[in-house]
Amino acid sequence: GDNREAVSGRVTLDGKPLAGARVVFQPVGGETAQYPGVGAGGTTDADGRYTVVALDSSGPGAVAGPNRVLISRYITASNGESADAIPDRYN
Repeated sequence: GDNREAVSGRVTLDGKPLAGARVVFQPVGGETAQYPGVGAGGTTDADGRYTVVALDSSGPGAVAGPNRVLISRYITASNGESADAIPDRYN
């Protein structure tokens, strides 16, 4: 299986905890490992804290090594359209 490490943390935006955000760790491949493993993710609580588990439900933690981290939090406008509340510069 994948070499996984426990990952947890806290997300803030403008100095305030960001609740309800999705945090995803996606392993980055290289010349020797085109597919380094399954991604992992978690959702922040009211204090912005999260713990990740494998996206395929194979266990806790993220694949050890380089990962791209993506944070998103979608909100729905009054017109029914959905938009990511996280500025692009953070992804």
